[in-house]
Amino acid sequence: MISKNKLVVSVVLLLLISMLGIGWACVSESFVDEGESERYLSTEFDDSMLQDEHQYNLTVIVYAGDNETLEGASVRLEEIYEDHNETAETNESGIATFEVSYGTYELKIEKEGYQTVEGSVEVEEDTVIEVAMEEERDLSTLMQWIGLAAILGVVFYALTKIDSSATKTFGLFGFMFVFFVIIGFLLGEFFMDNWILGAGIFLMIATVMNLVSYFYSHKIILKSHKAKIIGEEDNPRLFRIVRDVAREADIEMPKVAIIPSDTPNAFATGRNEDNAVVAATKGILDTLNDEELKGVMAHEVAHIKGKDMLLMSIAATLAGAITFMTRMVLFQMMFGRRRGMNPILLLTLILAPIGALIIKMAISRKREYEADEKGAEISKNPNALADALEKLNEANSKNPMKSRSTTSSSLFIVNPFKGKSFANLFSSHPPMEERVKRLREMASDFSYL
Repeated sequence: MISKNKLVVSVVLLLLISMLGIGWACVSESFVDEGESERYLSTEFDDSMLQDEHQYNLTVIVYAGDNETLEGASVRLEEIYEDHNETAETNESGIATFEVSYGTYELKIEKEGYQTVEGSVEVEEDTVIEVAMEEERDLSTLMQWIGLAAILGVVFYALTKIDSSATKTFGLFGFMFVFFVIIGFLLGEFFMDNWILGAGIFLMIATVMNLVSYFYSHKIILKSHKAKIIGEEDNPRLFRIVRDVAREADIEMPKVAIIPSDTPNAFATGRNEDNAVVAATKGILDTLNDEELKGVMAHEVAHIKGKDMLLMSIAATLAGAITFMTRMVLFQMMFGRRRGMNPILLLTLILAPIGALIIKMAISRKREYEADEKGAEISKNPNALADALEKLNEANSKNPMKSRSTTSSSLFIVNPFKGKSFANLFSSHPPMEERVKRLREMASDFSYL
């Protein structure tokens, strides 16, 4: 189980990151210094537009950011030395035109959702003013959504304390629905100028993702590790051991797959017993003897018998989706039209920790301990499983698995990416020393019989 101290530390770090990001956003963008407002104004003169020596055309072109023109902006023109002011709205081309006489004028340009721009311009001939307006950042709204995300995290953590795999699975589905809608709202608000469109798009994405995860997560995971379903003739030794273990566990024999990796490891996946697959790497077949391999297969069959595979497979698949979302937002911020500090960055800063917590809490350490215990009872040899875990832990530390699908590490009997510090964020495995200790104690007091 996740210790209270680690949970408190994670929450405190999350709050600190959010507070730092919000403070930075407030300082850098939330307020426009009136003394610097004129930097948004640039003046160009066009002699061909001159009509007469007394009246001139003052043309104001308003842009949203650096490229698109902005329709519906209110442009207020006030002559400094005369009691004369005039207001016009920009047309669909972002242009507002005034007919003025020689003099100095104050400009004030406003539009809901954008920072007000103020400055002065001296008119001596026909003049064109180009103005770039920056969007306002409603940090209070962002904080509300961050608060909602935190509440969802607490609710999800509570769900992981329930022993029922079915309850956890449905809780995970519900969490991901709301999580993706929040992402859609924020992306729609800040990048599409339409939060309803963004939320709707990501609601559809969440629906598709959950359906795919439920029906095809095991196939996705097997494919991501290039696992191949085999028959008895392909590897009689592995097939015989899995068949014997399934018979001892009193379940239907699962399909057997081999992963073309020299790193010794194994996992089980599938929606139910009818779709269950036990996958072993090529390396584990070369590293363990028959008794040790039987203990590992018994551990994986225990996950099948305990109906853990669906939850484990879905959690791994959705964690991959969260990682993809993080990369997409970062890509948008780096190469999109609107660059610079943006409140969406605050969301990006907490996406990876949220993804890590989902994996750590969805696959509780209690289930790994239970699979070790049940596996030892099925194989009738706790010491063999303990020996196997020690060998696998050492081998995976020295030679981590070379795979791009690091988010599925929680499926394996030991963490296959121990050499990669970022992947360790997504590990839900309990300490190896404690797992081995419990198995040795089972062997000494014969509690497995």
